[in-house]
Formats: sequence, structure tokens, C-alpha cells
Amino acid sequence: MTTRAEELRSKLDMACALRALGHLAYDEMPAVAWEALEFGYDGSALRRLAAMNHPTFFEVGDLFDQAMAEMGQKPWSPEDALLLVVRPIAERILRGEIEPLEGVDQISNMVYTSQYFPTELDVFHYTYSDDCIPRILEGCRNLVQMKIAHETEPGRLGTL
Repeated sequence: MTTRAEELRSKLDMACALRALGHLAYDEMPAVAWEALEFGYDGSALRRLAAMNHPTFFEVGDLFDQAMAEMGQKPWSPEDALLLVVRPIAERILRGEIEPLEGVDQISNMVYTSQYFPTELDVFHYTYSDDCIPRILEGCRNLVQMKIAHETEPGRLGTL
């Protein structure tokens, strides 16, 4: 069972990872800030971001990054960010919630749109037939068990 703190850290990590890949929509950023405020974090950039209503690129600027820095959240490398973002897809494949080939398609789309190609995801390239499913499942197990460097850094998210 996860605690509220672990849940928030997970959401903030995912938001920062999506931001590092350019996949966090600007109008989603205030909700992330609101959750952090509700949990007890505070800062001027965090409050300004939370107050925005459907912000644009020009309104947000680097405010999201400033808000995360106020909370002690370090920026994610694109490679680590990509691994974090595709991990839930691998988990869904392993739980049988989506077909392996459908999941590989989702992972491949994320890899190609992010334009980062970590070697840990090589197993998912060119796996578009049923005879590749054992290799896909093994790759998913490895991805789910993998420690992402950013997750193991001390102080990756400041404490209250």
C-alpha cells in the first residue's frame, strides 16, 4: 500500500519526466502545482503556477522548473525520463491489461517522439510479430525491475 507522500512523489516524478521529454501539456502544470501545495510544499513559483488557468507556453516559461526546484526536485535527464514514462506501459503488458504488441507500439511511439534511444529499450525495437512476445515480456520484466538513476539519487524531492 502506498502512502500519500509516495503517491505525490510518484506523480511529481512523472510530471517532471514528461516535462523533460516535452510531453507535459502547459495546461496540466497548474494541477501538478495544486497537488504539491495541498501536500504542504510552498514557494512563490509554485503558487504562481497553481493560480494559472489554461496557461500557454509564454505564460509558463520556466515557472514549472522553478516550482520543482523550490521543492528540491532535480531535473530529469531525458533518458531517465523516458524509462520512467514507459515503465507503466511495461507493467500493463505484464498484468495482461494490454496486448504485448500494442504495448510495444506505445513504447515505440514514446521513444520516437522523444527522440531519445536508451539502450535499455533496444529490446522493444523491431518486435512486431507474435514470435517476439517472449522477448517483449522479458524486456518488460527487466524494465519494471530496473532502478532508474534519478530515482536512487538522495534528495530527489525535498522533504517538507
